[in-house]
Amino acid sequence: MSIAHLLEDFVPRSGGGDSRQLMSDVALEEERLESFEKGYSAGWEDALAAQAREGEQLKADLVDGIEKLNFSYHDALQQLFEKVEPVFEVLTRAVLPEAIAEAFGPQIVEELKQMSRTGAEVPLVLSVPTGTSAAIQPVLEASGFTELTLTEDETLGPAQASLRLGNTAREVDGAGVLEAIRDAVDTFIYQTKEDIRHG
Repeated sequence: MSIAHLLEDFVPRSGGGDSRQLMSDVALEEERLESFEKGYSAGWEDALAAQAREGEQLKADLVDGIEKLNFSYHDALQQLFEKVEPVFEVLTRAVLPEAIAEAFGPQIVEELKQMSRTGAEVPLVLSVPTGTSAAIQPVLEASGFTELTLTEDETLGPAQASLRLGNTAREVDGAGVLEAIRDAVDTFIYQTKEDIRHG
């Protein structure tokens, strides 16, 4: 934009061919104020637009960070679970059955001791699974239980026994305990897989 209209023209006029007019001081001040207002408004609008763009970028970065964090958490959980699941399988399929089998004899002896404290003259009857009486007999003799009747019952499963003293009966069910533990572990594994799959 030319500023020629703001300067006084000292060139002599010849016949009115020049159509330029000089601005008054008031008009000049009004134009300055109008220009200032336009510049101020444009700057304000630019600042608001820049702030909005920056806010949108911050939101996008935050969402991206949360998604990465969420993925990292689920990825870590998945990897951890992949390492732990075989341990649970070995525990419930190999270690616990052996531990229950080893504790089966001592558990029967403990139950027999509790039942024999009643002092009744009624004989103790111990029923064990078919084929296990030969293994249990030495444990009973070593514990001093020679005056009891040892029978095999084909309805009993591994790590199960039935103790009777007159009308009182107790059940030893290591297999039931093992099955309950296996069910709990299987439920945990299933639920964890579902939680990982569904986030």
